Amino acid sequence: MSRLPYRLCVGQATSCYGARHHGAQETPQMGMIDEFANNPGPAIRGMWDKLSTKPGGKYLFSKSVGWAAPYTGTIDGRVISFEPGYCQVKLKDRRKVRNHFRSVHAIALMNLGEMATGVAMCSAFPAGVRGIVTGLTIDFSKKARGTLVCTSRVELPEITESVEFQAEGVIHDQSGDEVARVTAKWKVGPSKK
Repeated sequence: MSRLPYRLCVGQATSCYGARHHGAQETPQMGMIDEFANNPGPAIRGMWDKLSTKPGGKYLFSKSVGWAAPYTGTIDGRVISFEPGYCQVKLKDRRKVRNHFRSVHAIALMNLGEMATGVAMCSAFPAGVRGIVTGLTIDFSKKARGTLVCTSRVELPEITESVEFQAEGVIHDQSGDEVARVTAKWKVGPSKK
């Protein structure tokens, strides 16, 4: 069993690792998950503010994103730069994200783009606004090899009713060449009370 949930729960009264071994609630950190789901803007900004300046804080922030959205965590992307409405995520080229052509797999690239656009989008939400991805597209420019960085910047209008919005993430390789461009289509609106 991984000890990662334990590390993410440091400072809480009950550790996730200990709770699982004593038959207690399966996921005691659901408060964090609920906060990400119901009020993502303040949750993401608050977590970054708490963690980013501490040793290993950016790593823990990235792992927290993967904990909140488990499939996103499968590529082990690292948030390297963040501010509300802006995110850069780095993906190291390693065997688990490669295809049979010895390049980064198309779905790993899509996942990288979805992570960067998702963090940028959600961090731009004011309190009381949430959203859901309704579509993803990707356009490939060249084979992806080496360390990759996806950059996404989002500027939201005032949200008073449900609207559709698109966020774009551009993936570059180490030489600065564009590898792919991901577009995430979102339905964004006020949180239901």
